[in-house]
Order: sequence, then C-alpha cells, then structure tokens
Amino acid sequence: MSSTLRIVYHYVLARGLRKWKTRAQLERWQERQIIQQVERVRKKSPFYREWWGDVDAANWRSFPLIDKTIMMQHFDRLNTVGISKDEAMDLAGESEETRDFKPSVQGVTVGLSSGTSGNRGVFLVSDREQDAWTGTVLAKLLPGGLWKPAKISFSSGPTVICMNRCSGVSCNFNILIC
Repeated sequence: MSSTLRIVYHYVLARGLRKWKTRAQLERWQERQIIQQVERVRKKSPFYREWWGDVDAANWRSFPLIDKTIMMQHFDRLNTVGISKDEAMDLAGESEETRDFKPSVQGVTVGLSSGTSGNRGVFLVSDREQDAWTGTVLAKLLPGGLWKPAKISFSSGPTVICMNRCSGVSCNFNILIC
C-alpha cells in the first residue's frame, strides 16, 4: 500500500469508520488489539520475551513495568527492528545537528526525546507509523474533512509548517524557519 493510501486509510478510520455501539464493544476491541500487539512484540523482541516470562498475553496488565533507564540499557534487544542504540543515537544526533530529519536506518526514522528527565531517550518510527499518525492528525485537525478548504499549522521547535488550502488529498505547505 502506498503512503498516500495508508494516510487516507487512517484518516477514514479516525473520522469514524470504526463505530462501536457500546463502551463494552470498544473495550473488547481494544483488548484484542493489545493482546495481538503483545504477541507480535514477544515474537520479535528478545528483551520482552524474557522480561514478560511465561505471563500469558491476556494477562498483560500484570507484566513487570520498565522505565526509561531500563529501556535505554536494553535498547538493542528491546526494539523489534534490530537497530542498535549506538546506531540510533549517532543518526539522531546527526539529524539534530544538521536539522535534516530525512535519513533513516533500515527504513526507520530515529528521533531523540527532549531529555526533560535528565536523560535523553531515543525512539524509532516506521513509515507506516508516520502515515497512521498523519492520517489521524489530519482527521482531527480538519473539521470539514478533506474536501473542504482549511488552514492549519504544525509547530515543532523553530519550524512552523502551515497548510493552506487543503482540498482533497492535495495540500499546499509553507515551511517557515523562525
């Protein structure tokens, strides 16, 4: 599926394609999604296989918790795409320095947390995750939908992205560095 189609798909989902008649239906759906995610992560992450031990996926609420320190100590074995912490930190640091956030490792974008806790963390985001985020945010920010012109702005640090005249899936962007 192309990036544009994934964005539109997540836009439609966020605009209400999924409708639950009751809170109980929503909660059952959420529970199934969590269990599926736990099973996927358990297969791909040696860290979580060991950390969760023999606790059944359906009992995910009883898993031992981790914090940022543990996450960073075990980053190489924790992430499910096989990217080392050193590799991720090098790319994220370079991106922060050059302000070029396009480079990726194995098709995965790497970013740094703000470090407000005193320790900077690193995170990984796939193209699919970025598309899901984009579709969901557009669904929430465009009150009239994709087909009604709108003006919105995204702000991230010194960069402001203004979207003018968004009509359909075609939008004009202005990027301002302040």
